[in-house]
Amino acid sequence: MQVSIIYWEEDGDWLGYLQEYPDYWTQGETLDDLREHLKDLYKDVTSGQIPGIRKVGHSQGVGDLAVARNLKGAGYVSMDGFQIVQTQGL
Repeated sequence: MQVSIIYWEEDGDWLGYLQEYPDYWTQGETLDDLREHLKDLYKDVTSGQIPGIRKVGHSQGVGDLAVARNLKGAGYVSMDGFQIVQTQGL
């Protein structure tokens, strides 16, 4: 299983969200802290315990990078299980 995330640094804090759940952002004091919060967020939004979660899909052939293109200092990574590996930088 791979989960794509979008993240960036803003005013000394790290912000990010799960690409399939762009309505639910989280933050961390460091990039590692943000990644831990994103793992927790993933567990929460996929648990089925929160009603009305909006999930966004994407069509084949549409580049994932387009989502992050305009974010200053942004990065695009995939979480494979809960192991985060860099797949594309901006």
